[in-house]
Amino acid sequence: MPPDATEIIVFIALVLGFALAFAPAQSPRRSLLVRGGTGLAGTVAIAAVPTFDLAILVLLTLGVLHAAAGGKRAFAIRLRAPLLAVAMLALAVVLARVEGPVVLARFAAVGLVAGLAAGIGLLPYLHPFDADDAAASSPVAWIAFIGPVLAAVVVARAQGLLTADAGGAFGAMLIGLGLLNMAWGGIATWLTESTTAAWRYSFIADWGLALCGIGLTVSDGRRGALLVLLTIVLGRLPLYLVFRQAAAAKTATERPVNLVVAAMLAGSAPFAGFAARVLLLRGATQLYWPLALVLAAGMLLWLPGADARRQHRRRALPAAASGGGAIVIQILSGIATHSVALLLYPGLAALVAFGTVVELLWMRLSLRGREWPELPRRRPSPVVGTIALCSMLAAVQLAVPWNLVPGEERSVVLAAVALAFTAWAELALTVEFVAEPGLLLVIQLCWLLAVLGPAVQPESLRPQVLGNVLVPGLLPVKVGCAFLYLLCLPALLRLWPLAPATERRGRPRLDARRILTWFPYCGLFTTLFISPSADDAAGLLRFFGFTLVVAVVVILAGVVVQRRGPAIVRGTYTKAVTPFAVLVLAIVVLTSILMR
Repeated sequence: MPPDATEIIVFIALVLGFALAFAPAQSPRRSLLVRGGTGLAGTVAIAAVPTFDLAILVLLTLGVLHAAAGGKRAFAIRLRAPLLAVAMLALAVVLARVEGPVVLARFAAVGLVAGLAAGIGLLPYLHPFDADDAAASSPVAWIAFIGPVLAAVVVARAQGLLTADAGGAFGAMLIGLGLLNMAWGGIATWLTESTTAAWRYSFIADWGLALCGIGLTVSDGRRGALLVLLTIVLGRLPLYLVFRQAAAAKTATERPVNLVVAAMLAGSAPFAGFAARVLLLRGATQLYWPLALVLAAGMLLWLPGADARRQHRRRALPAAASGGGAIVIQILSGIATHSVALLLYPGLAALVAFGTVVELLWMRLSLRGREWPELPRRRPSPVVGTIALCSMLAAVQLAVPWNLVPGEERSVVLAAVALAFTAWAELALTVEFVAEPGLLLVIQLCWLLAVLGPAVQPESLRPQVLGNVLVPGLLPVKVGCAFLYLLCLPALLRLWPLAPATERRGRPRLDARRILTWFPYCGLFTTLFISPSADDAAGLLRFFGFTLVVAVVVILAGVVVQRRGPAIVRGTYTKAVTPFAVLVLAIVVLTSILMR
């Protein structure tokens, strides 16, 4: 039995126990036990049988049993995808074993990839889906219960079936299929009207990441893929089961814990999804660095805020339902608006202009008598490209005047995760050049607390709403979070040295990574802790004035502390900032209890 499959099976058994223990009283536990037990036994058999031929026969048996389990779809329709998977896998086995030209081995690789996609239910072989079907009889049973074990078995068996040349083609096809499913799942999650369908597409997006990791020929990629599969089984699947129970009971709750759930689903630290994404980016960089940029862009598609977009779409579409042309115009207008926001204002052009001015001010004060820095001469690195993409996404979430992105589509969680990803990308791609990566991650967590703390009691994720909350009872939370935010900012912008400097150039160079993050970091502070500005010239000057003041405060703090050395900085963050973050967390929890 493949080791990866063994781990996945153990966690599947835990999820089945969770489903049985927390099933509603009115649900038939016996039926759930029979169906879940049968599926678990089938996955064990797929992994434990001695030959791939027997594993394919077990897969066929599982397909027949699942198709006969009931549901609103006909038996033939439910059986179609498993039969196709069995046929493609069997054909791949025959082509791999037959004597003939080398091209036959490549066709065998195509059959294995196609059979795996059909068995799991991924593009281009999506299983027919009905939102009213029970979880045990829906395609989610394949994509989240049987699929992870099937993938581990197919990959393990492929190593013995395929030649080295065909194995390379197998990995390349998995990466291409993974990118396709990642993009499709992320975009479809944002556009679908059904929340149940959105959950299904989120599974597909995660599977895209897993396939990319499996296709990478380096160890980091395989380990990242395994972590993604484990997060599907242990994270997304139990949450989906809880959602189905709440949907059946017709209950909807808005609680602070939803922020934690959103962070976990988005793959942010400290959850396992973050480690998986770091490993995948490192593996992609080792193989082919532009692939890391594509992966980073795909990872940003599935982030919290999709619910707000779907709600906005539900309100917008009825008005345009009188004609198909109006819908097309509305979609094209939205694409153009968001493109302008991302590339011009308040996106790339604005953050580069603001960041350049602030960075030159920082260089003027910190270098003093030294020569002015020279411009970078090399092409942008994968780290700079990833940071630029994340900073653009964070900038359009700010409550800046004349922001073309509608207010209901903005999310503080989206801004926080995108900005946090700038530091995570640096850790993933250039960890050997990062001073004190462990301490930097602790500072990142403290900063996330400062960002999300004001959102707990108002229970709103819109940045402009959080800045406009002036309830006296929330004043201690806002003051504490604002002070913690400013304490974390110098280290996140690399103004306070965490380790002795290793710069040996005659003339230092402008830091492109810091230029790209000055405006999102300082602008997010203005958005969260200062009341929103009006959409006029005075409001524009007011917002950028406050943002510039925040940047100047951070620069002055950086200049003062920089001369005292890295030992003082490390002591400040370990002995003062971290305990203060614990105090802020206690204030947030206590305020949330007292305000209810």
